[in-house]
Order: sequence, then structure tokens, then C-alpha cells
Amino acid sequence: MDLNRLSPYIRVAMYSTMGPRHHLGRRTIFDYEIICVKGGGSDIIIGDTTYRVKENDIVLLRPGVAHEFCGIGEPFFQPHIHFDPFFDEKSLKRTVSFRDERVMSEEERLLIQNDVLFPDRIPPVFVPRDGEAFRSCFFKIIDIYRKKEKNYTVRYKLELMRLLDMIFRQFNCYGDETKAEDDFVIDAVKEYIDNNSDKLMTLDGLSEQFFLNKYTLMRKFTEKYGVTVIAYYNKRRAEAAKQLLASTRLSVSEVSEALGFADIYTFSRFFKNATGASPTSFRKL
Repeated sequence: MDLNRLSPYIRVAMYSTMGPRHHLGRRTIFDYEIICVKGGGSDIIIGDTTYRVKENDIVLLRPGVAHEFCGIGEPFFQPHIHFDPFFDEKSLKRTVSFRDERVMSEEERLLIQNDVLFPDRIPPVFVPRDGEAFRSCFFKIIDIYRKKEKNYTVRYKLELMRLLDMIFRQFNCYGDETKAEDDFVIDAVKEYIDNNSDKLMTLDGLSEQFFLNKYTLMRKFTEKYGVTVIAYYNKRRAEAAKQLLASTRLSVSEVSEALGFADIYTFSRFFKNATGASPTSFRKL
């Protein structure tokens, strides 16, 4: 797969529910479909294998692979996204197929795209390693697609690439370089905090800046340094505040302003929680 060409095109992104006794007969789709099971369950027959899927399972249906859904006596809440990994001249011609390839015309069969998303690595049904991060990204894509605000195509491409990246990493599709790449990004986050502890930072801001899902950032930073990224940031902020109070003639109010706090009261509360002393008491000591 040529990752340099990756530019997802979303055909459908929606919330959907099937009834307790649902049956979606054998069909073959032209594109890819990701289902994030939100509740209930279903038997999904993919090829010759039957999968009993349940809440929090992820289903990846591939182009050209026949499948069908069979109810198991409970509603099946199945938000889903149909997409092409690459936008091409056939993307606008493809629809969501409900027909078996065996009854398709030759023209329809030509719309079935090649399966390029690591078919030998990613299973058709799996539980994401970081379920909260995966679901957050998945439902954000659906909301962006439904609202269709300005530049929504750029925004959904960004989020879908994040989602695919989570899948590729979980199943080691990139190879052995993934861990080294992760370590490099986490080191860069730490270095940025070390050099900019006088600036206001948020977890969402760091996530956007370093193009890393915030839940993944939290988990990997904690794994590497034994402390959460926000706890580390607060520690560095407290150290910067102590340095300014001890080695300059700046007033407490000026120290608060230099570190970007909203007001002296917020700064004083932060400092006392971090050090056990008020800024004034610390300076006297």
C-alpha cells in the first residue's frame, strides 16, 4: 500500500439501527465499511466465517468480500462509515451496494476497488487497543460529515486518517519503525514542555500540535516517564514559578502574568497546591 496516496473519501457516515430480527442478505460492497458497534449484537457472515459481534467491537468490511447480517433477537446499533482510502475517478460513481457480486453487471463489478488496506494483517472483527480514543475519533467523523460545515471534507479526512493510523499501529502495519517513531514524538512533547513551561498548554493543544491522539499521548507519555503529561507540565510550571520568585524582583502578580495565569488568585492556588506554600511564604523562605 502506498501511504503517500492516502486521501480518504467518505461516501456515507451515519448512525444506524437494525431491528432485533434483522436480516441483510448477502451483498458485496464497492468500498470499505467500518462499523463501531454501539449496542446490541448481530451475527455477521464474512466469506465462510460467522462472527458474533457485540458492543465496542469494530467491524471492517472490505470491497469485493461477500457478507450478510443476521439478527440474534436484539436491536443492533451499528454506526458506520463507507469510504475509499484514495479518491479516484470512480469514487463519485460508487454507491453503497446491497447486491451480491454474482448478480452485478460487468459495469458494477468494475467499481469494486482493489483491497489495499493490509488484508493480511487487519482482521475483520477486532476490539481497538484504546477503545475510548477510537470511539471518540469515529463519532467525531460522523458528526463532521452530518453537519457538513465549511471545509468539512478536509476535517473528516484528518480524523479518518487518525482512525486508520490507530488501526495500522495496533496491527503493526508499519513494521518495526512504529515504536521508535512513537518514542521520538513523546520525547519531542517532553522537550517542548521543558522549554516552554511559561506558556499555557492544554492536552488538546499538545495533541493537535504533535498530530497525536490525546488518549494515545496520555498513555504513551505515562508509560515512558511514569507521570501523566499534564502532571509533568504542572511540575515544570511550579519549578518555573519558584525560579522567578527566588531569583527576580518581580512581584507575585508579575510572576503570575509572566507564566500566563488568568489572575493572581489562580496562580496562588496553583502554587500552593503544587508546593504546599503560598508564593509570598515561599519568597520569604
